[in-house]
Amino acid sequence: MSRFAIVSACLLLAQVTEPLRAQPPAVLKDRFGDPLPAHALARLGTTHWRHAGTVTAAAFLPDGKTLLTAGEDGRIRVWELATGRELRTFDPVPKNKVPNEEDMDFGLPLAVAISADGKTLASTGHDGRVHIWDVATGKLRKSFLPSAGKQSAEFIPPGALALSPDGKTLAVTDQACQLHLCSTEKGTMRSLSAMAQAGGGNRFGGVALNVAFSPDGKYLVSAGYHAENNNNNNNNPSSQVRLWDVASGKKLFTHEQKDQNVGFVTVFSPDNKRLAVTGSNGGILLYDVENKKLWKKLRPDGEFSGGMVFSPDGKNLLVKSMANSSVRVIELETGKEAKRLDKNTRGNPVEAVGGNQISFNGLALSADGKQLAIVGESNSLRLLDVTSGKELIIPVGHVGPVGWLRFGPDKKTILSMSDDGVFCTWDGSTGAAQKRILHRIRDVGGMPAVSPNGKLLAAWGANGIELHDALTKKRIRTIATPQGGAMETLAFSPNNQVLAGLSMNEQAELYLFDVASGKELRHQVIADCNMGMIEQGLVFSPDSRLIVLPGSTDTSLVLYEVATGKELRRIECPENMGLPRNIAFAPDGRSLLLDHGPNTMRLHEVATGQERRSFGEKNVDPNADVPLNLNPREPMIDVMATAFSPDGQLVAQGCPDSSIGLWDVTAGRKLGEFKGHQGEVLTLAFSSDGKRLISGSTDTTILVWDVTRLSPPGPPTGRELSPQELQSCWADLLDQNSTKSFLALELLAGSPKQSLPFLREQLLKQQPPLNIKQVEQWLQDLDNPRYAVRQRATIELAKLNDDVQANLQKALDRDPGPEARQRLRELLEHTGERYLRGERLRTMRAIELLDRLDSVEAREVLKYLAAGPAPSPLTREARWSLQRREQ
Repeated sequence: MSRFAIVSACLLLAQVTEPLRAQPPAVLKDRFGDPLPAHALARLGTTHWRHAGTVTAAAFLPDGKTLLTAGEDGRIRVWELATGRELRTFDPVPKNKVPNEEDMDFGLPLAVAISADGKTLASTGHDGRVHIWDVATGKLRKSFLPSAGKQSAEFIPPGALALSPDGKTLAVTDQACQLHLCSTEKGTMRSLSAMAQAGGGNRFGGVALNVAFSPDGKYLVSAGYHAENNNNNNNNPSSQVRLWDVASGKKLFTHEQKDQNVGFVTVFSPDNKRLAVTGSNGGILLYDVENKKLWKKLRPDGEFSGGMVFSPDGKNLLVKSMANSSVRVIELETGKEAKRLDKNTRGNPVEAVGGNQISFNGLALSADGKQLAIVGESNSLRLLDVTSGKELIIPVGHVGPVGWLRFGPDKKTILSMSDDGVFCTWDGSTGAAQKRILHRIRDVGGMPAVSPNGKLLAAWGANGIELHDALTKKRIRTIATPQGGAMETLAFSPNNQVLAGLSMNEQAELYLFDVASGKELRHQVIADCNMGMIEQGLVFSPDSRLIVLPGSTDTSLVLYEVATGKELRRIECPENMGLPRNIAFAPDGRSLLLDHGPNTMRLHEVATGQERRSFGEKNVDPNADVPLNLNPREPMIDVMATAFSPDGQLVAQGCPDSSIGLWDVTAGRKLGEFKGHQGEVLTLAFSSDGKRLISGSTDTTILVWDVTRLSPPGPPTGRELSPQELQSCWADLLDQNSTKSFLALELLAGSPKQSLPFLREQLLKQQPPLNIKQVEQWLQDLDNPRYAVRQRATIELAKLNDDVQANLQKALDRDPGPEARQRLRELLEHTGERYLRGERLRTMRAIELLDRLDSVEAREVLKYLAAGPAPSPLTREARWSLQRREQ
């Protein structure tokens, strides 16, 4: 072949292969056609119609094809009405310093108002500012504090909002009972004088709960507490409805209500002739706007209203019930119920799952009156056909925060539970939903506890703790609790046999129940328990032998023995870090991970309680740069997710910014991050082979991650250790310094070819048989008249530790003299696991190493150690290592 031909062929080949090289990697999609984030294998559930907090407001946009929602996650989104696909999200609100943070009510939902032309939107942020948005682009136009143009020394959070139909005027109330009219274009403000005097300047004098413009923009209604007429009795301010003339700012009408609070929802009829206002007793006040008077009162079954909207012709009023989330259609002329939409609601009562109950309208009606949007119940909205009452959005998976998940026993199925009582099963390979079961829950105790095998749910019921079958909803039994006391938190043991409950009334009380029979196993007062930090407690060790509770201070954790209730170990946290946000035992149960926040974790040795290793930054203020928790259903201290891989070599850590950090335990370094959730990650779990990680979030979805994309391809390869290095590591295992001994463990684990034979030689050395005759002599010498003999016998018996535990107990049972009895008790107290020192501690660490190496040779050594004295913690640990490998 000529040189020209060769060059031509190479050029042709380059032209063919170059486009292939330039092609970007294929983007995986979920079952609904939405792209998956990098390193994700599947998404369980959907992002359609979802927020990462309760949806608090909805509005149909004028084009009839899109719908806008706002949520407690601080996000405003626009959706395609036909598909539920997100079209755009408004820009994040800039982070602003709050003038007086202690004055803010972080529980207030995000209030929004949209103009009738659909062009302008106003919202209040959790920083106290009012934000004006362009709906078409989602861009922020301006932000300001509603202070009537004055720089007030006191920070006064805004309350309700209303936009005029043309979007040019904003009405906003604040918690000092001031009502402002603001120009959305210029930002200038004026206060309506009567409202500005409310409470005499006392911000707690009253609150205007709601405001609304009439459709023609001429009138403004304010409803709520007005305290200026009750200066002599500010403890019982009146509740009033006031009608204002927008142009002049004059008050046209006042109607006082002394028997109920009014103004939770206020709406005008489309023809401007009627005004509807809800009250706290379930009643609805209807006003004749033209004649400025009360027209009639409605009382639809006395149920508190979670939203109202007039039909387009103004003849009917649609009212949402807070009790069961159904919607009634009320004929205004007769006051009778014409029909009820969605009689069989799909969820739990709003108050039971933490949904919003006041301060916003939970209903929005399309312009043609055919579709009704319902919000305030979950992190998704509901959409109903008004004519038929049919649900137009079929729930897929969860609509609430996913707080628990596991891989099923078949290692393929994924099980999950959300805090609204929905239990789901999924195909872990395809992401397809298999079953969706709604469990009814009460408003006490929060989300049910789920057994590790996913078969049982435990929740607080009317008569005690109720156990239900997770798949069939069948009630298995009710566990009665003393004096009917409610449990603040419940947890199953990893072996599914014990249910723990913690009651926090006048004192902390721990209850342990047998799951199979419902019998109370133990009940004890935990005098040394920080009742304000209970979210950190009720964590079982993997062998179900220990349970962790917060101690009496803000920096201590206490490990209790489940079988005896005795304190085994106490772990002290640095004062500047306080208690961890999450606690996780390593799979072998010999280390406890304390999660103090993003990139800040500490690993402690259970055998000593001392710190083994820190991950990420040290001495970090846990409250610094942590985003505000915008969901009042969650505790203000962020309880984030932490999970170990099955081999204990990886740790996954959920962070407040919705990312998941993956850490190498051996190296103590961060391998990378998984990013893709739109809300805080609440729960994490690895697959049995450690290759997949599943995460559940407040955004209602579960993501399946490919761990191999970030983790090393295999176990770390160590180097060959010299005999001197082996001896040095063996000596370090004897050291009380847990950091030093952990480094020795890691070094030995990296070189199994040298360490295994060495461990075998050290641990299988023939120990001289116990000289029972000598032991009995020393026991008798504890009563010897000579002090030196008694002291020598005590020292010799102490050296034998667990080997003579049974002998010590028998001697104590024989009722010896006072001094001998005291010596025997002290000797017994220093046997067992609570006082691990010297050789026993080194052997405990050697067992941990053998467990990790997990080879035939290692198991032979473990079997030898497992044949030791039954009471010995070393025997128990060796047996546990063998047992957990068989599970």
